[in-house]
Amino acid sequence: MIQPELVPVLLLFAIMIVINLVGIRAVRNRSAQRKERVPFEQTSEALRHRSDQVMLQIEEFSRDVSGRVDNKIQYLEVLLAEADRKIEHLKHLDNQDH
Repeated sequence: MIQPELVPVLLLFAIMIVINLVGIRAVRNRSAQRKERVPFEQTSEALRHRSDQVMLQIEEFSRDVSGRVDNKIQYLEVLLAEADRKIEHLKHLDNQDH
């Protein structure tokens, strides 16, 4: 029979064994994953290709935004010119009343 004062010690010992076994399995799994990794050259090439794709997307987005901003500026210039004409027209009408 197990002595009651030894139960916490045995329980702690069992927990440490389980943690140790889990750690060993994790290390083995990581080692297996490292062996399956793609060589650096291929990874580097893939990263370069992906960065080129991202740069093209940024350039397309930049052209799109630039075109939209240019259209908005042109529209605002038309509105400002129209507002200036209306202001002058109102001033002219106000001068006729006096």
